[in-house]
Amino acid sequence: RSLKLIKILTIGGALLIFSLSSWYTFLTITVYAPWENFGDFQPGFEQTVSLVMTLAKTKERVIFDSPHIAPYIFVLFYGKYPPEQYFREAGLHRKNSGTEDYAFGKFVFRKITQKDWGLKNTILVGPTARIPDYAAEQMKKDGALIIDFSDIKGYTSFRVAEL
Repeated sequence: RSLKLIKILTIGGALLIFSLSSWYTFLTITVYAPWENFGDFQPGFEQTVSLVMTLAKTKERVIFDSPHIAPYIFVLFYGKYPPEQYFREAGLHRKNSGTEDYAFGKFVFRKITQKDWGLKNTILVGPTARIPDYAAEQMKKDGALIIDFSDIKGYTSFRVAEL
């Protein structure tokens, strides 16, 4: 009898752990991760950088807001930024590795704030969380060019605002 009870408790415990783990995994994948990690894998980065490099020729500054740990790498690569120019402009002795407030040339990599929405002669590049629809509509009314880049599901992965 006790061996049968131990077997039932072991199987029941294993099923309980498996069920809880499966439920946790399901919730993480379907509920938590899409919101928490939205935009981490940006399919529109290459197209965005190509447009921004063209627009930046006539602008004073470009502010990039991206969840990537070092988004400047994508700008350097997709923008075909000359390495010699990058080393001259960025310097090799910076304490910051590019995760926040990193800059070279016209490019600044940091979070976009509401103050940035009113800048002139600037390009803002970021997610809709930083350049929301109502702000984009107001920027359009003020004469800004707003371009959205979407992923394959139709969600905006990047919004570009040429102010």
